[in-house]
Amino acid sequence: MSTGSQTFPPELEREIFDTAAILHQPTIPKLLRVAHRVYTWLVPVLYRQMNLQYDRQLQGFLGVAQTCPALLQHVREIVLPTGYPPETTAKVFDGLRFCHKLGGLAMLHSHLIREVVANGLALPPRLSTHLEDLFQQDTAEHGAPPQIQVGTHHLETLLAFRFVTHLDWFDDLTAYKSDDDEEHARQFIIQLPALTHLAVVPFSAENYVDDLAARLPRLHVLVIVWSLSGYLRRRSNDPVFRIAFRDSRVVCSVYDKWYEGMTNGYLPTFWDLAEELVEGKANGTVSETEFWARPREGHIG
Repeated sequence: MSTGSQTFPPELEREIFDTAAILHQPTIPKLLRVAHRVYTWLVPVLYRQMNLQYDRQLQGFLGVAQTCPALLQHVREIVLPTGYPPETTAKVFDGLRFCHKLGGLAMLHSHLIREVVANGLALPPRLSTHLEDLFQQDTAEHGAPPQIQVGTHHLETLLAFRFVTHLDWFDDLTAYKSDDDEEHARQFIIQLPALTHLAVVPFSAENYVDDLAARLPRLHVLVIVWSLSGYLRRRSNDPVFRIAFRDSRVVCSVYDKWYEGMTNGYLPTFWDLAEELVEGKANGTVSETEFWARPREGHIG
């Protein structure tokens, strides 16, 4: 009778380790030491998503960029840091040059987009950010046009956005300082050549979202996103759950993490929920009067 240890097919073994690493990321350093084959499998998972708001991950990113930049080819999604000195920001952008397969980027402050433009980098397909710094006038410069409209800045910025397909836009356009700023922002979004998915914060202005959607004929979905905490605080009879729009591509949904809009692959996002709702309307399995793509029970967790 054999007493040898049971082995799994390599494909199943890899799936087990990949799943463990994805669902329990703090265990990755220990898992890397199990065997060389496991190390090979999990290095891409280790670097797949990096949140540089955490100092430990930021220092790790900067260290790898200096000592073994080839590892950064495994990075797919990055949350950029804020509040660091300019020299740190410069080092981060130096490291981004090695992230050749970057698919998602999140940043809380839109001034970092100017750094992207200045460094001649292109933004990845999925982007979560504010944009107001690109359009709003500096009150200290009376009569000056918005930054993005000066000289060649407009074309340079459009080039930086040329690959963006999914934009999670944090700005409330109705709160912009002037109607001109608001219109500049809308015109810029309309000109994005690859944009198919747009997420916006809830607007108070009537018909605003329908009017915006009408100016974006290539858009697949336009998602109005609420925070998960804000969603859970509302009662089932809240008027927001009876909201309706003229455009069937407009969907209301919920995000858990603020940078969820730039993620792709492991867990369902509000993009996935919105696409399912729009497809359901198209094939007749969802009522035309339904505009809420509610989070799944596991998503609420």
